Amino acid sequence: MDIADLLDENEGDPALEVHIQANIQLFSPDFGLQNFVPRLIDHLLARLLGMDHAGVEHESTDEERLMITIDNNRFYRHQELHLNYTTYDNRRVQDTINPRTRPDIMMLSGDNEESDHAHPYWYARVLGIYHVCVLHMGEFSKSSRLQTLQFLHVWWFGHHVKHRSGWKAHHLHRVSFIDGDSEPFGFIDPAHVI
Repeated sequence: MDIADLLDENEGDPALEVHIQANIQLFSPDFGLQNFVPRLIDHLLARLLGMDHAGVEHESTDEERLMITIDNNRFYRHQELHLNYTTYDNRRVQDTINPRTRPDIMMLSGDNEESDHAHPYWYARVLGIYHVCVLHMGEFSKSSRLQTLQFLHVWWFGHHVKHRSGWKAHHLHRVSFIDGDSEPFGFIDPAHVI
């Protein structure tokens, strides 16, 4: 799957910029912005180190977080994401993700298939589409230049394991938003979306 060009000529547009220190505190924690910056840096670091797997959260130490510098303490918001993909009959088509009108996505799960409650997909609602320019320093850095990374801020759906579903049960799977017992919000690489 190819990701259509997310970056555009509006990168310098102040309406699309989100200054980390000035604006993050204005958002309500109800929308997953509690510990937003440390969790975002954990996600970015995992991707830069090649430890990124769809939906798997990594927690870094404070020392590891210091290896990431966000350029100008800003990330950039986008209204929609266009995904290019090939259909089963080899046609090239495009799908659009928009947090206001078409926010729900799915990706391959990292669940162990031998588990009793294994499900092949994970589901989420996109709260925001962003890109950020980061500088990764340290001994595991692969580049000394600024790198642009796209990410989606998501609200996870949980799969109802007690609901009979699938081909044998003749019912679709049930999902709902994850409650407060586990972390309901996270970040994903747009390349994981199917």
